[in-house]
Amino acid sequence: MEDYEKKKNQRKVGIYFIIFSVFVILILSYLLLESYIFRQNAVFVKGKVTGYLENKRNNKPSTFTPIIEYTAEDNLIKIQGNTYGDTSLYQIGEEASVCYNPKNIKEGRLDSFREAYQFQLLLLGGIFFFLTIGIYLYNKYKDYK
Repeated sequence: MEDYEKKKNQRKVGIYFIIFSVFVILILSYLLLESYIFRQNAVFVKGKVTGYLENKRNNKPSTFTPIIEYTAEDNLIKIQGNTYGDTSLYQIGEEASVCYNPKNIKEGRLDSFREAYQFQLLLLGGIFFFLTIGIYLYNKYKDYK
């Protein structure tokens, strides 16, 4: 009887993994779609790397995101990247492609695959791992209702 309950609980864990995974996949799909639509409607211009914003971490090397200036409708706009890395990704003074919302020129983003999709795709890969575990547990213990 105890073994039956344990297997029944394993099936429930599988169901929870599946529900959680589907929920996160829906959120990530929305984020990917939002990023895609933003880029489809954006105006693309060249900007210039003017500096870095440092992310200090305890006992670990610092990471950096570039600060970019671009001109839109005769206004100088300053934005920062969304992802952090080392300073070799962008050099100060280097030109960088920027896309911005024509309805709100201050809403700009670096025009790079890494900036647009890296976080979502990495998380999506991790979620498929959870989904696989959930399906495995559910199918292995499907007779224990």
